[in-house]
Amino acid sequence: MAQNREYREQTEEDLENVPPMSGMQKAILAIAAVVLASIIAYIAFA
Repeated sequence: MAQNREYREQTEEDLENVPPMSGMQKAILAIAAVVLASIIAYIAFA
């Protein structure tokens, strides 16, 4: 159980140290989400 607590504390520390995403990263993720949704819609309704 102690190992799990140590892992969770380490994970929280790692997440706090992650820099915020840049605009380019957000744009790429948005485009990828739109493409993925389009593919799913095409497969579902074709």
